[in-house]
Amino acid sequence: MRNCYGSRAVLLALILPVLACTRGNSSFDGNTQNGGDPLSLSLGQRGTIRTDPATGQRYVLDAHHGGQGTALHVTEVLCGRLVDLYDLDPVAGERLLLRELLVAEDVATDPSSADFRLERVPATGRERLIIVHPLGSLAFERAFEGLERGLRRLPARALEPGAPWVPSVPRDGALALAFDDLLDEESLRGAVQVLAGDPPLAPFNARVLLDPSHGDVAFGRFRSTRVLIDLEVSPQEALASGVDVNAGLPPARSAGSSNARLLLRAEPGLRNLSGRTLAEPVEWAFRSSPSGMAGETAGGGASALSGAGPRIL
Repeated sequence: MRNCYGSRAVLLALILPVLACTRGNSSFDGNTQNGGDPLSLSLGQRGTIRTDPATGQRYVLDAHHGGQGTALHVTEVLCGRLVDLYDLDPVAGERLLLRELLVAEDVATDPSSADFRLERVPATGRERLIIVHPLGSLAFERAFEGLERGLRRLPARALEPGAPWVPSVPRDGALALAFDDLLDEESLRGAVQVLAGDPPLAPFNARVLLDPSHGDVAFGRFRSTRVLIDLEVSPQEALASGVDVNAGLPPARSAGSSNARLLLRAEPGLRNLSGRTLAEPVEWAFRSSPSGMAGETAGGGASALSGAGPRIL
C-alpha cells in the first residue's frame, strides 16, 4: 500500500502542474464544442479557421473563458473595413469562408501584395475579399495571418481637454470590440452606444452586431467573442438590420479634437454566457477622417493610393 500511494503521489505531482497549465491555456485558446465546461476544454490554436458542426459555417477560433469568466473585459479595439472573405479553389472556384470579417483598411491597395482581390457587389452593398489561394494551402495561411496583423489597434483614451492626440477612424469604416469571453447574444441590445457631433453628444445610427466570424462553439452552437460597429450603412444593410441608411460619420473639424464617442454600459450591458457583465463601463473617444477608407492606410495616414478602391462587380 505504501508503494501504491507513493507512486500515486508522484504521479499527481507530475500531472497536476500540467493540468493547471492546460486549464490556463484552454480557457483562452480552447474549443468548447464539448459543451462549454471550462474545466474540460480541449486545446486549440487561436486564430485558426474552424467549422461549426451544427451549421457548417466557418469561424475563427478566438480567446475566451468558456463563457464562465467572473467578469467581462475588453481586450482590444480594432479598426478596419468589413468584408465577406472567400478563397480561390482551383476546382470549385471562389468559396465563401467568413462573413462580416474585419480586415485592414488598405488590404487591397498595397501594390506589393498579390494575395488579395477586393470587389464591391452593388446588389448587396457589401465588399468581397478573395484570397487568391485555396484554404489549407501555405499561401492562404500566410495571407490570412496577414489580415489579422494588418488591423489597426486603437488605444483607449479618456476625454481630457487639450489631449495632444486623438485616434483617427475612417468615417465609413468599422470597429471591432474584442472581449475575453463568449458573449450572450441577448445582452447586445442597447449595450453599445455611438455618439457623434462637435462635441459628440448626439446618438449616431451605426449598425451594431455580434461578429459572426470570431468566437467558438459552446453548448451546441456558435458564440461570438466580438462586437462589430459598422459606421456606414447601405440601403441593403439597413433593410436587413432595421438601422437607418447613413454614409458614415461626419468629418471632424480638427485633428486635435474628437467628434465621436463609443460607450459600453456596465449594467445593463453585455454579458458572458454565465451572466457576468463588464467589470466597469468603458468609453473611447476618436475622430473621423474626412477621406474615408479609400484615403487611409492601416497606420492611419494618407495612402499613396488614395484613389484606389474595390473593383465594382
